[in-house]
Amino acid sequence: MVVLAKITEGLLSVSVTGKIADTLIFEKWKNQKVIKKYAKPKNPNTAKQQTQRSYMVPVIEAWHNDGYTIADKEAWNYYAKVLKINATGYNMFTRFKINAQKEAKTWAKLTNCQISNITGGGCIVTVDVPTDKTSVLFYGSSKVAIYKQVAGVFSSGHSTFLISGLDEFTRYFFYVKNTSSGEVARTGVFSFKTITGGGFGWFVVGWFSYGDWFYDGPALVPGWFIAGWFDVGGWFSN
Repeated sequence: MVVLAKITEGLLSVSVTGKIADTLIFEKWKNQKVIKKYAKPKNPNTAKQQTQRSYMVPVIEAWHNDGYTIADKEAWNYYAKVLKINATGYNMFTRFKINAQKEAKTWAKLTNCQISNITGGGCIVTVDVPTDKTSVLFYGSSKVAIYKQVAGVFSSGHSTFLISGLDEFTRYFFYVKNTSSGEVARTGVFSFKTITGGGFGWFVVGWFSYGDWFYDGPALVPGWFIAGWFDVGGWFSN
């Protein structure tokens, strides 16, 4: 014989959460105890849901298989932080690429972004893109004011951007966007910091001759050597 318990207190007089026999759901909402009737999920294969999934599949495949590097994905993560929204870089990428599909726009992937030749006044940025889509690099010294532009030069599957006229020891932020008609692909937000006017290192000066402590080779004509600290832009460097 099975004896069922009889509840003599109100259902909401005790702390209860969870589900009872697929009938009632106990939960808290805005610090209030509430009871809802359990509703079995509707058909998960409606036309609208199938359409949404059809958008998602190519996005997932692109994120994992289209050549986006760790740096590319970190730039998307940083873009989400710049906007101060509760989202990941993947969420941001998904939003843009799904919107492109819904609006019947093209998305020529921008991947493998590389920053090189950083000096006190600029740098070189390259990014892979399948075809020439009139890529433009937008940059600025504020992560929320990226308005200055540099047009890219396309060649052999990538666009190159030469950024110049920057301030020394300053952090800059940038992203790349394709601007051809009907094209909407872009990158996340990257950053770099300029250095002093150029390279630097040690130089030496003095008189040398074979037999000195620092030389152990064949006889040489005596001459001068120099020593000290140098920077590109000094009298001896161009």
